[in-house]
Order: sequence, then C-alpha cells, then structure tokens
Amino acid sequence: MDTAVFEKIFWDNRNALIRYCCNFCNNIEVAEDISQEVFIKFQENLTKFVDSNHYKPWLYRVARNLCLNHIRDQKLHGEKEKFVWTKSFFAATTQVYIVDSKKGPATEAIEKEAKNNLLIALEDLPELNRNVILLKYSEELTREEIAESMEISVPKVKYLLSNSLKALRENKKII
Repeated sequence: MDTAVFEKIFWDNRNALIRYCCNFCNNIEVAEDISQEVFIKFQENLTKFVDSNHYKPWLYRVARNLCLNHIRDQKLHGEKEKFVWTKSFFAATTQVYIVDSKKGPATEAIEKEAKNNLLIALEDLPELNRNVILLKYSEELTREEIAESMEISVPKVKYLLSNSLKALRENKKII
C-alpha cells in the first residue's frame, strides 16, 4: 500500500475514529491521541492490508482496545471518569420529528428530556451492548464490520443489537 492510499484512508477515517474514541474517553485530546496511535499501528501493519478493504473493522478494534486500556489505566491511577455519551453520538442517532417549524420552550424541554433519558438508558446497558449500538448507529458500520472489530460472530452482533434495542424500547422513560 503506497503513501497516497494510506493518506486517503487516514483522512477518510480520522474524524470518525476520534468521535468513536471520544465516546469512550469523554476527552477530545485523549481521543485524538488514541486515534493517532491507531494510525501508527495501522501504518506498522500495512502489509496485512495489501489489496484488502478489511482495514476498517481492524481500525475500530484497535481503537476500542486502546480506549479500554486508557480507561483501565485511569482506574489503576485513581482517575475515575464516568462514561458519558458525547453530542456526536446524538447527532448521528437521535431524531425528533416536530410538526411546527418553530421550536418553542416546550419543544426544547421535551427534546432535552428525551436526550437525557436516552443517556440514562444507554448507561444502563452492558458495555458490550452500548458498544454495538455505538458502532451501528453512530459509526454506521455493517454487522459484519462490527463482528470483525469486536471479534465476535455476526449472529452475536444481531442478537446484541436486537436485545439492546428491545431494552431501550421497553424503558418507559425514553418512549
């Protein structure tokens, strides 16, 4: 793989990886550092991806592992951060349909409450389920790419998506 191809892959995936990492770390500087480390590892492993389009799941798998290592290291050093979903997640996943084109105070309050309830519901999901939802709806990966990046089977991804969405639907606070 030549330099031009690497640069295209870098620029095509950089922002998405930063957003993905930020959803784990809740810190843009840390997310940028981790995504940079992902691309360094990618460059070191370029020979694995010659004439292959299967680099995207690999990037997300490495990013997830580095984020989890960062979170683990924080816990070991007593720097505990609460997991918080960033606005980037909402930009890709929440849709509020409003008949009136003007947003009044009531509409804004309802939207804010819906987002807060979704945050709470997502925090209640197990980590594996949250990660599947994030990869599917925020990063728009296919089930096959999610399976490869998380190192699980496609049927397991389908099962986790189904159960996660069911749990979110059954949560009366978000409907």
